[in-house]
Amino acid sequence: WAGREIELNFERVSTEAIVFLDGKEAGKLEWPGGTVNLTRTAKPGRQQTLRLYVVATPDAVDLDYMGIGQNTARKATLETRGITGDVVLSCRPGGSWIGGIFIQPSVRAKNLKLTVEWSGKAPTAPVACEVVAKRWPGGEEAKRWTVELPAGAVSSVDCPWEDPKLWDYKQPNLYTLSVTTKLDSVSERFGFREWRIDGRTLLLNEIPFRPQPANLS
Repeated sequence: WAGREIELNFERVSTEAIVFLDGKEAGKLEWPGGTVNLTRTAKPGRQQTLRLYVVATPDAVDLDYMGIGQNTARKATLETRGITGDVVLSCRPGGSWIGGIFIQPSVRAKNLKLTVEWSGKAPTAPVACEVVAKRWPGGEEAKRWTVELPAGAVSSVDCPWEDPKLWDYKQPNLYTLSVTTKLDSVSERFGFREWRIDGRTLLLNEIPFRPQPANLS
Protein backbone atom coordinates (compact mmCIF):
# COMPACT_ATOMS: atom_id res chain seq x y z
CA TRP A 1 0.00 0.00 0.00
CA ALA A 2 3.05 2.24 -0.01
CA GLY A 3 2.66 5.33 -2.15
CA ARG A 4 -1.14 5.07 -2.24
CA GLU A 5 -3.96 6.97 -0.57
CA ILE A 6 -5.28 4.97 2.42
CA GLU A 7 -8.87 5.53 3.50
CA LEU A 8 -11.32 4.25 6.11
CA ASN A 9 -14.86 4.25 4.70
CA PHE A 10 -17.94 4.28 6.95
CA GLU A 11 -21.22 3.22 5.36
CA ARG A 12 -23.30 4.37 8.34
CA VAL A 13 -22.52 5.83 11.77
CA SER A 14 -24.92 7.21 14.36
CA THR A 15 -24.08 9.93 15.02
CA GLU A 16 -20.40 11.01 15.31
CA ALA A 17 -17.06 9.20 15.26
CA ILE A 18 -13.41 10.07 15.89
CA VAL A 19 -10.74 7.83 14.35
CA PHE A 20 -7.43 7.23 16.18
CA LEU A 21 -4.38 5.50 14.70
CA ASP A 22 -1.69 4.52 17.23
CA GLY A 23 -3.32 6.87 19.72
CA LYS A 24 -3.22 9.91 17.43
CA GLU A 25 -6.39 11.49 16.07
CA ALA A 26 -6.62 10.81 12.33
CA GLY A 27 -10.01 12.32 11.50
CA LYS A 28 -13.66 12.87 12.36
CA LEU A 29 -16.98 12.24 10.65
CA GLU A 30 -20.68 12.71 11.32
CA TRP A 31 -23.93 10.95 10.43
CA PRO A 32 -24.75 9.39 8.06
CA GLY A 33 -21.18 8.31 7.20
CA GLY A 34 -18.17 9.21 5.13
CA THR A 35 -14.45 8.70 4.62
CA VAL A 36 -11.40 9.45 6.75
CA ASN A 37 -8.06 9.71 4.95
CA LEU A 38 -5.32 7.87 6.87
CA THR A 39 -2.47 8.44 4.42
CA ARG A 40 -0.49 10.81 6.66
CA THR A 41 -0.68 8.60 9.75
CA ALA A 42 -0.63 5.10 8.22
CA LYS A 43 2.69 3.25 7.87
CA PRO A 44 2.35 0.48 5.24
CA GLY A 45 4.16 -2.73 6.16
CA ARG A 46 3.96 -2.12 9.90
CA GLN A 47 1.40 -3.22 12.49
CA GLN A 48 -0.71 -0.36 13.83
CA THR A 49 -3.66 0.00 16.20
CA LEU A 50 -6.91 1.54 14.92
CA ARG A 51 -9.50 2.73 17.44
CA LEU A 52 -12.88 4.44 17.04
CA TYR A 53 -14.64 6.69 19.52
CA VAL A 54 -18.35 6.84 18.67
CA VAL A 55 -20.95 9.11 20.27
CA ALA A 56 -24.73 8.96 19.66
CA THR A 57 -26.19 12.45 20.10
CA PRO A 58 -29.90 13.11 19.36
CA ASP A 59 -31.02 16.49 18.10
CA ALA A 60 -31.81 18.90 20.92
CA VAL A 61 -34.71 20.51 19.08
CA ASP A 62 -38.21 19.29 18.33
CA LEU A 63 -39.15 18.26 14.80
CA ASP A 64 -42.03 20.29 13.37
CA TYR A 65 -44.38 19.04 10.66
CA MET A 66 -47.12 20.78 8.71
CA GLY A 67 -50.48 19.03 8.82
CA ILE A 68 -53.87 19.98 7.41
CA GLY A 69 -54.61 23.32 9.03
CA GLN A 70 -52.33 22.66 11.96
CA ASN A 71 -48.74 22.19 13.08
CA THR A 72 -47.66 19.19 15.06
CA ALA A 73 -44.42 18.44 16.85
CA ARG A 74 -42.64 15.48 18.34
CA LYS A 75 -39.43 15.05 20.27
CA ALA A 76 -36.40 14.02 18.21
CA THR A 77 -35.20 10.51 19.03
CA LEU A 78 -32.46 8.17 17.79
CA GLU A 79 -33.57 4.87 16.30
CA THR A 80 -30.00 3.57 15.93
CA ARG A 81 -26.74 4.17 17.78
CA GLY A 82 -23.11 3.42 17.06
CA ILE A 83 -21.67 1.88 13.89
CA THR A 84 -24.64 0.52 11.94
CA GLY A 85 -23.04 -0.14 8.54
CA ASP A 86 -19.89 -1.61 7.05
CA VAL A 87 -16.46 -0.11 7.79
CA VAL A 88 -13.92 -0.76 5.03
CA LEU A 89 -10.19 -0.01 4.95
CA SER A 90 -9.09 0.58 1.37
CA CYS A 91 -6.42 2.25 -0.74
CA ARG A 92 -6.45 4.08 -4.05
CA PRO A 93 -3.74 5.36 -6.39
CA GLY A 94 -2.00 8.54 -5.31
CA GLY A 95 -2.00 11.62 -7.49
CA SER A 96 -5.47 12.02 -9.04
CA TRP A 97 -8.61 10.21 -7.94
CA ILE A 98 -12.33 10.74 -8.26
CA GLY A 99 -13.60 12.62 -5.23
CA GLY A 100 -17.25 12.46 -6.30
CA ILE A 101 -19.66 12.39 -9.21
CA PHE A 102 -22.86 14.33 -9.90
CA ILE A 103 -25.51 12.67 -12.08
CA GLN A 104 -28.05 14.98 -13.72
CA PRO A 105 -30.72 13.21 -15.81
CA SER A 106 -32.90 15.16 -18.25
CA VAL A 107 -36.12 13.62 -19.54
CA ARG A 108 -36.70 16.54 -21.91
CA ALA A 109 -33.21 16.39 -23.43
CA LYS A 110 -33.02 12.56 -23.29
CA ASN A 111 -29.60 12.98 -21.79
CA LEU A 112 -27.55 12.08 -18.73
CA LYS A 113 -25.08 14.80 -17.72
CA LEU A 114 -22.15 13.45 -15.72
CA THR A 115 -19.90 15.73 -13.67
CA VAL A 116 -16.70 14.30 -12.17
CA GLU A 117 -14.90 16.11 -9.37
CA TRP A 118 -11.23 15.18 -9.01
CA SER A 119 -9.34 15.08 -5.72
CA GLY A 120 -5.60 15.33 -5.27
CA LYS A 121 -3.85 16.60 -8.38
CA ALA A 122 -6.27 17.65 -11.13
CA PRO A 123 -5.62 15.98 -14.51
CA THR A 124 -3.78 18.27 -16.91
CA ALA A 125 -4.91 16.35 -20.01
CA PRO A 126 -8.21 14.78 -21.12
CA VAL A 127 -8.99 11.42 -19.48
CA ALA A 128 -10.59 8.51 -21.34
CA CYS A 129 -13.61 7.21 -19.43
CA GLU A 130 -15.96 4.25 -19.65
CA VAL A 131 -19.45 4.94 -18.25
CA VAL A 132 -21.84 2.02 -17.68
CA ALA A 133 -25.42 2.07 -16.38
CA LYS A 134 -26.74 -1.19 -14.91
CA ARG A 135 -30.23 -1.91 -13.61
CA TRP A 136 -30.57 -2.16 -9.85
CA PRO A 137 -31.19 -4.66 -8.50
CA GLY A 138 -30.12 -7.34 -10.94
CA GLY A 139 -27.06 -5.80 -12.54
CA GLU A 140 -28.11 -6.12 -16.20
CA GLU A 141 -26.30 -3.61 -18.40
CA ALA A 142 -28.69 -0.99 -19.75
CA LYS A 143 -26.40 1.55 -21.42
CA ARG A 144 -22.70 2.14 -22.07
CA TRP A 145 -20.76 5.22 -23.20
CA THR A 146 -17.08 5.78 -24.01
CA VAL A 147 -16.33 9.45 -23.38
CA GLU A 148 -13.40 11.78 -22.77
CA LEU A 149 -13.37 13.88 -19.62
CA PRO A 150 -11.88 17.36 -20.16
CA ALA A 151 -8.80 18.32 -18.15
CA GLY A 152 -9.33 20.20 -14.90
CA ALA A 153 -10.52 19.73 -11.32
CA VAL A 154 -14.17 19.42 -12.43
CA SER A 155 -15.14 17.72 -15.71
CA SER A 156 -18.58 17.36 -17.31
CA VAL A 157 -19.77 15.26 -20.26
CA ASP A 158 -23.15 14.54 -21.86
CA CYS A 159 -24.32 10.93 -22.29
CA PRO A 160 -27.34 10.71 -24.64
CA TRP A 161 -30.02 8.22 -23.55
CA GLU A 162 -33.17 7.79 -25.60
CA ASP A 163 -35.14 5.20 -23.61
CA PRO A 164 -34.23 4.88 -19.91
CA LYS A 165 -36.70 3.39 -17.45
CA LEU A 166 -37.89 6.45 -15.56
CA TRP A 167 -38.17 6.79 -11.80
CA ASP A 168 -41.43 7.96 -10.26
CA TYR A 169 -43.18 7.50 -6.95
CA LYS A 170 -45.19 4.53 -8.28
CA GLN A 171 -42.31 2.82 -10.10
CA PRO A 172 -38.99 3.72 -8.44
CA ASN A 173 -36.73 2.29 -11.15
CA LEU A 174 -33.05 2.58 -10.21
CA TYR A 175 -29.68 2.21 -11.92
CA THR A 176 -26.07 1.89 -10.80
CA LEU A 177 -23.71 4.12 -12.78
CA SER A 178 -20.06 3.02 -12.93
CA VAL A 179 -17.39 5.51 -14.00
CA THR A 180 -14.02 3.94 -14.85
CA THR A 181 -10.77 5.63 -15.88
CA LYS A 182 -7.12 4.59 -15.78
CA LEU A 183 -6.78 6.73 -12.65
CA ASP A 184 -9.76 5.59 -10.59
CA SER A 185 -13.28 4.16 -10.68
CA VAL A 186 -16.46 4.84 -8.71
CA SER A 187 -20.11 3.74 -8.70
CA GLU A 188 -23.28 5.58 -7.72
CA ARG A 189 -26.95 4.54 -7.57
CA PHE A 190 -29.51 6.89 -9.12
CA GLY A 191 -32.98 7.17 -10.62
CA PHE A 192 -33.59 8.74 -14.02
CA ARG A 193 -36.07 11.51 -13.26
CA GLU A 194 -36.53 15.23 -13.76
CA TRP A 195 -38.44 17.76 -11.68
CA ARG A 196 -39.25 21.22 -13.02
CA ILE A 197 -41.81 24.01 -12.61
CA ASP A 198 -43.79 25.34 -15.57
CA GLY A 199 -45.68 28.42 -14.42
CA ARG A 200 -47.66 27.16 -11.43
CA THR A 201 -47.43 23.49 -12.39
CA LEU A 202 -44.96 21.07 -10.84
CA LEU A 203 -43.82 18.48 -13.38
CA LEU A 204 -42.28 15.07 -12.71
CA ASN A 205 -40.87 13.59 -15.93
CA GLU A 206 -42.97 16.11 -17.90
CA ILE A 207 -46.21 14.92 -16.22
CA PRO A 208 -48.13 17.27 -13.86
CA PHE A 209 -47.58 16.26 -10.25
CA ARG A 210 -50.11 17.38 -7.66
CA PRO A 211 -48.99 16.53 -4.12
CA GLN A 212 -51.68 16.35 -1.48
CA PRO A 213 -51.22 17.64 2.09
CA ALA A 214 -50.90 14.93 4.72
CA ASN A 215 -51.26 14.88 8.48
CA LEU A 216 -48.15 13.22 9.95
CA SER A 217 -49.22 13.42 13.59
